[in-house]
Amino acid sequence: MTKIKRLSRRYQVIRKAKVTRFHVLRGHPFVVPVITFLALFFTSTVGLILLNSQTVAPSDSRSIILSVDGVERTVPTRATTVKDLIEKLDIQVGKNDIVTPVPSTRILVDNFKVSIKKARPVTIEDNGRRITILSAEQQPRVVVAQAGIKLQTEDVVESTQPIDATREAVIGQKVVVSRAKEANINLYGNAFTVYTRAKTVGDLLDQRKIKVIQGDTIQPTRDTPVTAGIQVFIVRVGKKVVTTEEVIPAPEEVITDPEQPMGTTVVREAGADGKKLVTYELELKNDVEISRKVLQEVIAAKPARRVISKGTKVTLSGGKAEWLVGAGISPGDYYAVDYIMNRESHWNPGAVNAGGCIGLGQRCPSGGGNALINACPNWQNDPVCQLRHFSAYASRYGGWQGAYNAWQVQGWW
Repeated sequence: MTKIKRLSRRYQVIRKAKVTRFHVLRGHPFVVPVITFLALFFTSTVGLILLNSQTVAPSDSRSIILSVDGVERTVPTRATTVKDLIEKLDIQVGKNDIVTPVPSTRILVDNFKVSIKKARPVTIEDNGRRITILSAEQQPRVVVAQAGIKLQTEDVVESTQPIDATREAVIGQKVVVSRAKEANINLYGNAFTVYTRAKTVGDLLDQRKIKVIQGDTIQPTRDTPVTAGIQVFIVRVGKKVVTTEEVIPAPEEVITDPEQPMGTTVVREAGADGKKLVTYELELKNDVEISRKVLQEVIAAKPARRVISKGTKVTLSGGKAEWLVGAGISPGDYYAVDYIMNRESHWNPGAVNAGGCIGLGQRCPSGGGNALINACPNWQNDPVCQLRHFSAYASRYGGWQGAYNAWQVQGWW
């Protein structure tokens, strides 16, 4: 019994000591902040796990500017390519969506821009025929071509919004094709087909720059309305004429696309060659031609321009990117600078060739000295100063893009 009392007294002493310690701890000034911090840390950790988030270390993280249908947001990522980024963000990309730059493009710098244009329904109306496709293209003619519909140069394609989509049974955007009329012209026995929006035969001849020379006859008359499939004859009596056919090469237009990687070439519009008819009046002697004169030249088929898009986006990492930023060079000129510096010195600030030309852009000696040394005394170790110097040098070509064009033609600058 005595032993039990002793144990009971010991328990009460221990319990009283613990209660005393608890009250002392509860009154400590750092107790509440510490408990609050631990609670918030625990909650944040659980939230990250539940939301499948990831912490991204600054050393391998890139800041990406992502644009989806024009809506931009900035996201951090460890993705190494555009395709990897799309997969990590679980963005569904359809076969008709447009991703710029191409998915295989590597992500090497911060503020890298990725654009995704989602395909949307487009209803095309063409002479009573209606077809609906999915397209991310913005140009109406390109959308129609994507649908496999052939267009003539004279056809008009317009994008409109349906007034009442339900009543018109139109899904999404509406594109209307207004066809030019087909007309058949026989010029001195040479027949060809044209497409026109002219109202009368006279308008058609004027539009095609077909001259009616004294002694020619026209059937039907100039004031005859143009209808689909009309036949127009220009006849010259009592003279011998010949007509030759010549090809008019399709004009080519090259545009730059700063969103596509350097070296990427995309044909935006295929284009087509045109056709020109040259009519001569022959002077004969004993049925032998002794001379000829040009009566007229007629464009039988207009050439359609060929549009080629060339990528100019340059992705530079490490020192090169820092040098360009430090020199204040516009990102739009990076492709030109990179092209020239790669070929001149392989981006080696201390490069010297056999002729004494030095630096990134290989400035050659002149008048017993070198302008690069005068501008940048520590030129071997100062690429930023060099780039500023060569930017001033490029101004003789109107800027870096002009210097780029000159280098491509001459092989030097």
